[in-house]
Amino acid sequence: MKSKATAAILEMVNEIKKTAPKGEAFFDALDECLSSTTNRWLITSAINAVPKSHTLILSGGFGKTVAELIDAGWLEKREYVLFAGGVRSGKGPVILRKTSKIGKRATFIDDSIYGGATYYIIRDFIKAGGELPIPTKCFVIYDGCPVTKPYVKSLFRYYDFFQATPNFKF
Repeated sequence: MKSKATAAILEMVNEIKKTAPKGEAFFDALDECLSSTTNRWLITSAINAVPKSHTLILSGGFGKTVAELIDAGWLEKREYVLFAGGVRSGKGPVILRKTSKIGKRATFIDDSIYGGATYYIIRDFIKAGGELPIPTKCFVIYDGCPVTKPYVKSLFRYYDFFQATPNFKF
């Protein structure tokens, strides 16, 4: 049985595929939909799936949206660390802000994942620094990775509904 979130994301994906069937254009359109005001309930669903004892590791535009929703009181108060976006394109990880208290466990949370580069880069940066909890789980709204990864959880997994050939080796 499909959840409300899964059904809504499936409908979103089918609409986006009509104009941007794959690649970066697809992910850009999807990210815009997932971060839109009308779909904030998906963000709430994703946040609620992460244990409250875990610090949220956030990045980019989606992370900024989540941090702003927490700071504004729209989402329940949570500990978080917000990184600047662009790490996949070669920019080094930069912490933009974090809550005053940080827990001992962490989960990386994002709107989508494909290869996992953002997660790996930030996780390795945190490991090297030794001051923040290392995210051992990754929770996303949309999982577009052709390979199931045990540490990635999602509200929607593309390959549960569609067949496609990956554009690089996993």
